[in-house]
Amino acid sequence: MSLLARAPHRCPAKHGGTEYELAFVEYLKGQGSVALGVDESRRSLIAGEPLKSMDYVVLSQGGNFVVDIKGKRFPGGPTNKPRRVWENWVFDEDVSGLLRWGEAFGGDFQGLFVFVYKVAPEIHFSAPVEDLLEIGENVFLFRGIRVADYHQRMKRRSPKWGTVDLSRDDFRALVQPLSRFLCDPFASRR
Repeated sequence: MSLLARAPHRCPAKHGGTEYELAFVEYLKGQGSVALGVDESRRSLIAGEPLKSMDYVVLSQGGNFVVDIKGKRFPGGPTNKPRRVWENWVFDEDVSGLLRWGEAFGGDFQGLFVFVYKVAPEIHFSAPVEDLLEIGENVFLFRGIRVADYHQRMKRRSPKWGTVDLSRDDFRALVQPLSRFLCDPFASRR
């Protein structure tokens, strides 16, 4: 076991973090990863241009990542008409920002979207599911996609709102349990 795997978790909850970010912090405690939360109250500059901040910098056995947390509910949509789809939409600037952060940090860092799904209590899985975490009465599911892969297959969702997403098939092909990125030295390079 490497020193990194035994290192204590170093990821204090960010001031005003969302329930999805707080769940991510709890999840990381069991993964042997080291993470640094980023203060998003101000935009950073790269080459004099403002750039959307990432949420965390994560160092793990599987790789080094600049991470943007995407909190979603499953099922999504209104409570009176729930949609049983795994939402994966993000903003254009999320994609371009993480790609630029990965470049700025150097070749050892990759942009990673972490989708944290808050699973409704009425949802029951028929088989064991990797990366489920129960916190109090809430259940969260953690999934990751390399931003470079997302960027290659994304399509315009809403020009008005500046959002993009992946088709259901592309999402299924690219998304993985988050632990595979953090623990498997080969998953982050696929």
